[in-house]
Amino acid sequence: IWEEYIIIVKWSRWRDAINGIIKRGCPRFGKNWNFLWVKMGKVILFQGDSITDAGRSREEVPANIGLGVGYPYLVAANLLYNDAELNWQIFNRGISGNRIVDLYARAKIDCWNHQPDLISILIGINDIWHRHGANRIETTDEQVATNYRAILTRLKKQTNAKIIML
Repeated sequence: IWEEYIIIVKWSRWRDAINGIIKRGCPRFGKNWNFLWVKMGKVILFQGDSITDAGRSREEVPANIGLGVGYPYLVAANLLYNDAELNWQIFNRGISGNRIVDLYARAKIDCWNHQPDLISILIGINDIWHRHGANRIETTDEQVATNYRAILTRLKKQTNAKIIML
């Protein structure tokens, strides 16, 4: 829901969504979005599980370094190549194996450290698959939804960032 600064995107459309927001505008602001983006800053924080992690560096590295080989890297490569003069600062803080409760626990620190203008969140598969197998963790759909809402509420209160949920 754009009015609440949260955009829900199908996994197959993540690249179009991020590029669309940055390049073509958004439903609420239209073509003025480019102006708003330049005015508000250019710090992007990727949060999530192994799909976001994608082998990223665990060292405390500067922006645009050690992003891994997944979609944060591809988005960064696109932005840094096409709009290098905008001085993008892109951070990947995905952690393989994390569940929604893990992201909730670390979201405050990551947002405080990086002060993002845009947060991309892709997490939840570990909450689902941990319901099966030898090391089962009982998590209901309601718990997953409640935990996700708690993250979004926290991020909306603690940042002015736009949020993209994949």
